[in-house]
Amino acid sequence: GVAIFSQKNAYTCGALGYFTGRLAQQGLVSFAATNGPAVLAGSGSVKPVYCTNPMSFAAPAADGSPLVIDQSSSATAFVNIRKAAEDGKKIPEGWALDASGNPTTDPAAAMKGAMLAFGGQRGANIALMVEVLAAGISGANWSLDAPWFTGGP
Repeated sequence: GVAIFSQKNAYTCGALGYFTGRLAQQGLVSFAATNGPAVLAGSGSVKPVYCTNPMSFAAPAADGSPLVIDQSSSATAFVNIRKAAEDGKKIPEGWALDASGNPTTDPAAAMKGAMLAFGGQRGANIALMVEVLAAGISGANWSLDAPWFTGGP
């Protein structure tokens, strides 16, 4: 069997692999997607249009634990940028843009700008697919309309 899980108004749901993994333990192939406030630049964009748009896939295994893949569409998790800002450390190149759309290694500038998708345009396209699955199917806010993480639904 197959199960698809799309969540709205979670703020935040945590690890989606928890949900897909439980379904895989019951013999189901599962996919989960959720979105949130815009922090990630779209393909060719320098402004945030998507959340990190995490997704998870899980499949049962004949012997042992199920296969579980749980990842975001961004080059890193937002919490890693926030932690680097709190610790006064730089972030790696390729993680974010500043408010003017320039690449940055300054986490404070990154939080005022936009995160980047993993894999460039291909990762941004995956973020778009997750956006459609998470908001379009569930009826949740699109990332551009979603309140900030601390604001709730």
